[in-house]
Amino acid sequence: DPTCGDGGLLCVFGDDVKKYGQELNEEQLIVAQNRLVNFEGVCGDTLANPAFKDRKFKAIIANPPFGIKWNPPKMDLIDNDERFAECPVMPPAGQADFAFILHILHYLADDGVAVVMDSTSILWRDKAQGEIRKWFIENNYIDTVVYIPGDQFVDTKIKTCLWILKKNKSNTDIKFINK
Repeated sequence: DPTCGDGGLLCVFGDDVKKYGQELNEEQLIVAQNRLVNFEGVCGDTLANPAFKDRKFKAIIANPPFGIKWNPPKMDLIDNDERFAECPVMPPAGQADFAFILHILHYLADDGVAVVMDSTSILWRDKAQGEIRKWFIENNYIDTVVYIPGDQFVDTKIKTCLWILKKNKSNTDIKFINK
């Protein structure tokens, strides 16, 4: 989990599964370290200084912060950051949602599955984000999109969605589920 917070999402995995997480807030990371068995956590900014650069993961689960600002790499450095090099456009500085999703895709193993929760606005924002969505579809990375109505979570009342990503799908279908 590249934005693991207190480890709440990683709790779904049993104690026998090695878990990895990065968290910007040191206090939250300490809670995760005390809560999770078989866990390796790193404190730091996932987008600016990603941990676990030498790894690919079979399962990634994440609930990155919605719509936060970030500092994209300068255009001449994009090719040096493998997470963003293949995507035709850079996620805008005003909304890091797709920066997190591209980060997750990069660290996903070829036979892995990623589940990412975000606000529903990633489904309709235009310009660069529309181009990124199109790129995800053209590259057949989206397996399923799950719509979750508002008032389902303690920490947010807004509508959310899950993106389930796979790199080597056996078909080009995208399932849409309305919870």
